Amino acid sequence: MAQIYVYSAPTHTGKTTRLESWISKIQSIDGILMPVINNKRYIKYISTGDLQQLESDSNNPDLVQTIGKYKFQTDVFEHAQNYLLSLIDKKLEWIIIDEIGFLELNGQGFEPAVTKLILDMNTKEATNILLVIRDYLKEDVLEYYKLDVNNIKDFESE
Repeated sequence: MAQIYVYSAPTHTGKTTRLESWISKIQSIDGILMPVINNKRYIKYISTGDLQQLESDSNNPDLVQTIGKYKFQTDVFEHAQNYLLSLIDKKLEWIIIDEIGFLELNGQGFEPAVTKLILDMNTKEATNILLVIRDYLKEDVLEYYKLDVNNIKDFESE
């Protein structure tokens, strides 16, 4: 049965950088990372290495999702959701979602794709899901996705 792992640490402590190093050692892996490049947040698609700038300077509420001081492009989130959903039928050892935060807890960002991925992966035999979560949101995220803390494993990059 699929296993859900959680990688949780404080903001700006190198979670994505550590994951990039770990990913390079794994063959059957895909998903998304959210590196910061030149002080802007991007989405990086693991299998292709393609990057899309997520942060926006727009103030148009039809084009961006705002959380705190950050504005993120809605169309980039939509593309990332479609990408995540395309992984459901692939035979992978790991799917990474970096990262789950306030937007997802409000039904935005990578939602509803993450919910669907978690529900569909419960029927898979060998695919592990790694959710990257800021430390102070871990309990809220587990509750939001109705994940039993006793069935979740903490991830430690090697």
